[in-house]
Amino acid sequence: MVLDLGHCGRCGTRLAPFEREPSHGECPACGNLEFNNPIPVAGVLIVRDGKVLLTRRAIEPRAGYWAFPGGFVERGETIEEAARRETWEEVGLEPRITGIVGSPSSMVEEGHLVIAFRGEADGEPVPGAEATEVGWFAPERIPWDEIAFETTTQALKALIAEGIEAPPAHPHEVRHSGTPAPIELPAHCLRCGGTLRAATDNEPGHGVCTTCTRPLWQNPGAGASLLVIREGRVLLGRRGIESRPGYGMWAGPAGFAELGETIEETAQRELFEETGLRGEVRGLISIYNGSRHIEVAFHGEAPGEPTPTAEFPELEWFSASDLPFGQMFDSCTASVERLAERGLLFG
Repeated sequence: MVLDLGHCGRCGTRLAPFEREPSHGECPACGNLEFNNPIPVAGVLIVRDGKVLLTRRAIEPRAGYWAFPGGFVERGETIEEAARRETWEEVGLEPRITGIVGSPSSMVEEGHLVIAFRGEADGEPVPGAEATEVGWFAPERIPWDEIAFETTTQALKALIAEGIEAPPAHPHEVRHSGTPAPIELPAHCLRCGGTLRAATDNEPGHGVCTTCTRPLWQNPGAGASLLVIREGRVLLGRRGIESRPGYGMWAGPAGFAELGETIEETAQRELFEETGLRGEVRGLISIYNGSRHIEVAFHGEAPGEPTPTAEFPELEWFSASDLPFGQMFDSCTASVERLAERGLLFG
């Protein structure tokens, strides 16, 4: 992937590659770091009477092809809010989210992470500005050769495998919801370095450059965590870096996704960097809203014994009966509760 790092949002200087991770930018003038992480996309597969609702796209990319209602998660909103907003904008329906379809899919080349919810809605859909047509499709009628994206195909196949008329295979319940950060515009355009101003209600984007007039959107990043389970116990670490959120609390290995990797690869990389273990993802736990990111939580397996690191100077295996409730990071608490309910943690 060829990446244009752009300009510093603090002072407008052209960015140089960050030494430790060249896909991120470092300002040679003020030292500011501008991170480039995959952007989450959220949508809803609305099911009714054994059929799923699809829209024929009116815009590029893949105009004229079918997809489910969805779009980018914007900073300041949760993934559920983004999915509902996009569905309303594209087909005029207010969906009730009932589950997560399959597992989040990475569009590696585009730097996107697609999260497909399952849902229901009353009323009849009407094409919005981004769709030329809407249609209800039974599984045997889905126009597979006209599906817009591979991630759309993956979500539809997962929905069919789980049972289009069955209860959600992976019910979605919001137990932990970080407070999305308010939109804080940088002072300068990330594209040209010009001065940035806030966009008005009638303008696209969150900000507009006064030099090149291009709009700027702000989106949360995507991240992943991987909780390793062994003989009914889960591996947790006590966070050891004082400047990072959750210092001194127990949590699972986690971090931001990097451009060029799938979300599963993110989870595996973070596990190795923080514990020295090389693990395999075995299933999805849930998806959480962070203050400035979306966290995809997985569970998995890994051989060997963990090694303490700067991120986790203390590591410990916990059974269901000795979990450190009250001392865990919020999303970790929700994850271990789900694992215990599924019978994956015991003792």
